[in-house]
Amino acid sequence: MNGFYENSGYVNKCSRKKTLILDITDNASFTNLSDGTEFNIQLAEPLIIDSLSEIYLDNCITVNSNLAFNEENSAFVLRINEFNTDTSVASNNVSKNTIMRSMIIPNEHTNPSNNHHTVVQKGKKYNYMCDINPVRIFNLTGIITNLNGKPAFNGTVKKTPSAIGTYSIINIDQTLSASYSNASYSNIFPLQPGDEISSLNASGEPINGSGTILAYARDNTEILHFSYPDIPSASFVNFNDNSLYNGDNIIHFKIKRGTGEEIIINIPSSSTSNNNLGLVKSSPRFIAEFSIVSRE
Repeated sequence: MNGFYENSGYVNKCSRKKTLILDITDNASFTNLSDGTEFNIQLAEPLIIDSLSEIYLDNCITVNSNLAFNEENSAFVLRINEFNTDTSVASNNVSKNTIMRSMIIPNEHTNPSNNHHTVVQKGKKYNYMCDINPVRIFNLTGIITNLNGKPAFNGTVKKTPSAIGTYSIINIDQTLSASYSNASYSNIFPLQPGDEISSLNASGEPINGSGTILAYARDNTEILHFSYPDIPSASFVNFNDNSLYNGDNIIHFKIKRGTGEEIIINIPSSSTSNNNLGLVKSSPRFIAEFSIVSRE
């Protein structure tokens, strides 16, 4: 029966294994990781599979994925349409429709200090995905989400414009303060993953858009992790300019939780505090290596 599917053209008898690498990075025009939407990436050259083969996931690394702080972010769901991944699912959870015909990859990103760094999600070890018949593949299409079908990078909220950058404000040496629009929010700290951040204003320059707090942060935090649309570097170049420290807040932004109330968070400034603030920025990235092994 296998002969029915075999390629009628040239067949490479010497090599039984091919390697395929999927490499996705968000940028201004490509936001499928941050949005949790379907990607479509053209291969540098066509992938020719000339005999019935098996596909294995060898390894997977990420940069700036969501922290595995709850169930829905405990794993990635990877679906590649060109692979006939026929996954059967028995689940009483709403995530079962997301998992169908997909592969589950455990999320090992458990520490916010690994933001902006590579996290190995799966080391070298064959992990069977599916069989594939002889075919020429020119594009890879698919989707990468968390277990609930939400974005697996830069927070779980789909934002417009897309929050394509992961940011960290570092060297905070003075307690954060807050202005409350509702008395019930007097216990806003710690800021929580999933809190919406918006109306960011740095050095007097407003930066439009909204993003998500990515890690718990108390009022005495030294580093604040969040996602946001593009922040011009000019907004932060004057942090160590003493002429800015006139008693006003050098950074402020809004935090919103599910009930809709907004809280203004301030990073205060003075001539002696928070004068070494800095901004670290990097983009989400997902890299997976696959082995395609001929059955012959």
